Amino acid sequence: MAWEWLTPEYERAQREGYERIRAKHPALVTVPFECYAGWHGIIQEYFDEVDRLLAEHPGSTYELLQVKEKFAGLRLYSRASDDIHEAVLAAYDRAARLSEVTCEVCGRPGALRNRRGAYMTRCEEHADGSVPTDPGLWKER
Repeated sequence: MAWEWLTPEYERAQREGYERIRAKHPALVTVPFECYAGWHGIIQEYFDEVDRLLAEHPGSTYELLQVKEKFAGLRLYSRASDDIHEAVLAAYDRAARLSEVTCEVCGRPGALRNRRGAYMTRCEEHADGSVPTDPGLWKER
C-alpha cells in the first residue's frame, strides 16, 4: 500500500527536524519546508553554508522565500545581496544536485522514480511506499 511510511511518528520526526534546523538558524529559516524529512540533512548543510557566507561578509543580506520539492528535486528559493549572491547560488546548486540522488523520505541514496506520472526521488525501500524499518533514518545526516 502506497505511503504507509507516512505515519504520525514520521510526521512528528519531520516537524522535529524542521524545528532543529530552524533553532540552529533562526534568522535564516523563516518559512516552513514543503518537502519530506529525507532531505533535512541537505537543507541543514545549505543553511550552514549560507550562515558561513553571512558571517564572512558583514552587512550582507539573505531572505528565504520557499523550500519545497519540485520535479523530484529540492528547491530553495531565496534572495541574497549581490556580494554573496553567486556563492548562495552555488550552495543551492549543490543542494539540488544532492537531492536528485537522495531519497526524499529517509535520506539514503535514491534515484528518480516515476509512479503513475508522479516523479519522486526515492530509495528502493520507499519506491513502493513501504514503511521505513529504521526511524533513525529520519534524523540529521
